[in-house]
Formats: sequence, C-alpha cells, structure tokens
Amino acid sequence: MQRRSPIVLGLISLLGVSVLAYQSDKSGPTTSEPPNATAQPAAKAPSAEPPEAPPSLDEDDGASPVPTSPSALTTFHLLPDGSPVPALKDSAPDRVKLGVILFKYQGAQGASDSTRSKQQAQALADKAIKTAKTDFAAAVQQGDRGSSENIGWMGRRILERSVEYAVFTLEKGATSTQAIDTPRGFWVVKRLR
Repeated sequence: MQRRSPIVLGLISLLGVSVLAYQSDKSGPTTSEPPNATAQPAAKAPSAEPPEAPPSLDEDDGASPVPTSPSALTTFHLLPDGSPVPALKDSAPDRVKLGVILFKYQGAQGASDSTRSKQQAQALADKAIKTAKTDFAAAVQQGDRGSSENIGWMGRRILERSVEYAVFTLEKGATSTQAIDTPRGFWVVKRLR
C-alpha cells in the first residue's frame, strides 16, 4: 500500500494539472496577444492576418467540445455578415424550448460524403422557412433525420456563439426568418418557450 501511495498521488496530481490545462485551453488567452505571440521570432514582422482562432468558439462559453476546422471556428464565431457576435442582453432567457428543422450538407458534423451540397441544403431550408411560417409540423417533415417540432430545452453557452445569438434573440413563438448555419447543417428554428 505504501508503494502505491506515491503513484496514486502522482496520478491524481497529473489529472489535476491536465484538467487545469484543458480549462485554460478552453477559456482561451487571457491577454489581448495571440496565444503564441511570445514564441514568434523577434525579426518576424507581424502578420496582417488575424490570429488563429482559439480551440473554443467563445473565450468563456465552452461551446462545441467537438473539434472543428479553423474555417468553421471563424464562421460560427461571427454573424453571417462577418461582424462579431454581440453579447446577449441581460433580458435574454437562460434557456429556450425549441423546434428545429435540420438540413445537413457535405462537411457538416454527422453528414456522409453523399450528403447534398451546402447550396442545396440552403435552398431546402429557405423553402422550409416559407412552410414553417404557417405550418411548422409540415415543415419538420421536409427536414432531415433529427428534425423535431420540439427538441426540448436548450441552455445558454451550449451552442456556438452565432447560433446561440440567432436562437436566443428569437421572440417566443417566432420562427427564424433565415436559415441558421450551424456545424451540424442549416437549422430552421421555432422558439416554443
């Protein structure tokens, strides 16, 4: 037992350090400098390109634990017009109840190689929006597997920043007027509560 105690303590310490490192990586840099700014050679001129996105989509939201491509990180960290996602107002709810119609496309999480193109998925989502305005249940039938009139409650800090903003700024009972691009495909959303 005495021989194992130092080993067990060492493993616990290693686990603790790993968790702290993971949380640190997850929360992003705490300064305004890029994470690798100190590792760059002094002779190298600063790049005109923005720093590479951190592993998390939001510095403090922990969204998307599934690694995605750097372009996906950039895309879902911005609004569709390319502007930064504003903070949700204090009056925004802590959770919402949603109905979601999903349209997967090639490259989306869980999509196969034979899945439709992004443009085709966008066209289908736009068509479903027209139906969803008057009959959300019928529009759900147009969507891919995983679509539902009621997916249940969704809390804040679960979705990517741009997706969260689109969903949590919908009025109660409203249906999205534009397809919401997510890492899983396009969503047409109805906020139930």
